[in-house]
Amino acid sequence: MRTACALLALGFCLSAVGGQPEKVVYLPDSLSGLAGPSCLAFDRSNGLLYVGGDGPNVIVISESTHEKVARIDVGSRVNAICCDAAASKIYAALASDTVIVIDGASNTISARLPAGNEPVAIFHDSVVGKVYCGNSLSGNVTVIDAVRDSVVAAIPLTDGPVAFCYDSTSAKVYCALPDRGKVAVLDGYADTLLRTISVSTEPTALFFHPQQNRVYCANRGSRRVSVISVPTDSVITTVTTASYPRALAYDPSRDRLYVACESREVTVLDCTADTVLAHVSVDYKPWDVLYSGTSDRVYCANYRNQLVVIDPAADTVVKALTVPSRPCALALNADYNEVYCAGAIGNAITIVDASQDTVAATVATGCNLDFAVFSEKSGKLYVGCRFGANGRLAVIDGTSNVVQRFIDVAGYGRNVCYDSGLDKIYIGGGGDSILTAIDCAGDTVAAVVTVPGTYTGSTCINPDDHKVYSTTGQGGTLTIVDAVTDTVTTTIQFPAPNGPRCMCYNPANNLLYVHMEWSDPCAVYAIDGCGDTTVAVIEIQAGSGGPMLINPLENILYDADEMNGYVSWIDCKRNQYLGAMYAAGQPTGMCLDTLDNRIFVATLQGPYVWVFGGPLPPTVDSILIEQMMGDIFYNPLSNRVYCAAWNIYAIDAATKSVIDSFQAQTFSGRPAFALNPTTNRVYALDNGSSRLLVIADTLLAGLQDARGLRNGRACSPQTVVRNVLLLPEVASRRPQAASLLDISGRKVMELHPGANDIRRLAPGVYFCRLTAGFASSRGAQVRAVRKVVITK
Repeated sequence: MRTACALLALGFCLSAVGGQPEKVVYLPDSLSGLAGPSCLAFDRSNGLLYVGGDGPNVIVISESTHEKVARIDVGSRVNAICCDAAASKIYAALASDTVIVIDGASNTISARLPAGNEPVAIFHDSVVGKVYCGNSLSGNVTVIDAVRDSVVAAIPLTDGPVAFCYDSTSAKVYCALPDRGKVAVLDGYADTLLRTISVSTEPTALFFHPQQNRVYCANRGSRRVSVISVPTDSVITTVTTASYPRALAYDPSRDRLYVACESREVTVLDCTADTVLAHVSVDYKPWDVLYSGTSDRVYCANYRNQLVVIDPAADTVVKALTVPSRPCALALNADYNEVYCAGAIGNAITIVDASQDTVAATVATGCNLDFAVFSEKSGKLYVGCRFGANGRLAVIDGTSNVVQRFIDVAGYGRNVCYDSGLDKIYIGGGGDSILTAIDCAGDTVAAVVTVPGTYTGSTCINPDDHKVYSTTGQGGTLTIVDAVTDTVTTTIQFPAPNGPRCMCYNPANNLLYVHMEWSDPCAVYAIDGCGDTTVAVIEIQAGSGGPMLINPLENILYDADEMNGYVSWIDCKRNQYLGAMYAAGQPTGMCLDTLDNRIFVATLQGPYVWVFGGPLPPTVDSILIEQMMGDIFYNPLSNRVYCAAWNIYAIDAATKSVIDSFQAQTFSGRPAFALNPTTNRVYALDNGSSRLLVIADTLLAGLQDARGLRNGRACSPQTVVRNVLLLPEVASRRPQAASLLDISGRKVMELHPGANDIRRLAPGVYFCRLTAGFASSRGAQVRAVRKVVITK
């Protein structure tokens, strides 16, 4: 059976995938771009705070306005940062084995210097005028002349240093070597290794005491602080702390050292006698500690998302300020008496007025991008942006690719589904058992629905019956919500110890398939989409669950086991387990190439994208990626597959080969892709840089202006139509059944010979599925599927 179609030209941009995306949108604003801030340096000469972290940017914040004033694109993650305030220069150690020099006057990169492998610590010595960079994997120190900004030496060590301190009198540099349990002593003039000192397990932080002429070394692995005599370079005593010490702060007025211990305390040491004075409880996992002489306060950041304020006169906690999630680094602005706190998961810098111990401002450096959903009805892209425990939806215009607004979502989570008929997005709460319904037409929160259980596990949509399915990660329940009224209609309790984890809806048989994580034997439940009852329990290859995919062309369910690496096949006509195939490396995502009927599988640990094709059992091919992978996505307009690894890879589905890549950090965002079929733009989330990449894809060769085709002439496998889809009358072969499916496989309308009015359908990709019989005594059945692209 072949179709003929009335066609109109398609005005898409035909720019090919190139080295850079067409547009980059930073979230939450144009000066963002840094997710996971973890290191700080304050330049008192220009009053600016420099922030580095997981993204390839340095964000600059003004002390006077508490606003972002610059974003410096550095190209890779910033592991450590320090400042030469006299020269207004900032030095940043990059994961790309580089040290960059930032000119504080212009906030531009003035030099790029080679470092060792994986630099993790950097330190400026103002007396000798050198910068020391500790390289963890190459086990050496790169020495930089801070006047000329040139590398003058590379000092080999037995281990990679993670911390420095400096004795200005003897010009000795001390380096903590955690793997060896030693402290290395360097000659600051000759740039040579003088000796190493055995301390204890995992030395992590160092402090030089000028009056006592001693170095204090916090040994994270042994609950001890080693005290080193500088004249003899030997350990003279050891002090036991409350738990595992990881950071040090000094109060010169009382000659006390405050030691942040990784369990729950700050240990106070008397440096005169090298004895313990007190253990101050500061709650869970104190990570960094700082002393402000101006306010005479000690500040400690802990993993309870607090900045704990200690009065050193009494060694008691006087206040605990709530800060963005996972505070991990502190810096002091003594001139303005401000304390800066970096929230690594909260993606923000908290600015504390130390004179009153109040939060003066919170500055977002970026956000975690968790998902992307495109609404064809509204022509808008919705991107989930997470700031610690809170989240918002960024609403982006699909034509201009400009952020229009943000929608606050109180119970924000990463689980999302979309009802295209109602044009509503449902977001499963992260720590709360709620579903938030977003009305895309008005960009408003339509409802907040409470579902039973401890927290929502996953969500799925039934667009035919307008039902939302929500599982609970604990409690073994499946809640069914009426998407029209946003009310709970049914809750299904599964037998213990079954835990529903992943779901997939099949419109061909109106069944929801639910993978049970803890069932024995491992099983997939088939739930009737109309009656909300279990119609089948299908035992499959053992596994913990993972991505699920319906192939509407074959009516086969692919169920991936993310833990053990298997992909199981289920015949959805009979709800029967057909077998499984091993996809090494923990599959994390799957997509269907509808043109060639192939399944592409992304893997977490393995270096390959696996390609399953043909009838079951399928043929197997692999595409070398050599990076950890997250989401994988198919664009039917270009017949390309996009894979989210640490970079974004574009794969030609026809040849099963990588044709391009974009530098990004997309892995932790999933789903990381969305398609705007009207403009043929692929949206990719660069999670590490808090940015959205807009890729102008290339059209498949069959999608050209084909005006003039009439009934009886062959359509290409992919056909562009606008108003009317024509099915011909053919004497020797008449269609027995014909239907139009959307990209998810849901039937949107029945087709009949002649003109079919499709103006009510949204623009996008559809499939014309036909079953025909020959006019012969045998009555043999043939089936054909043709791709159709409907334009406005």
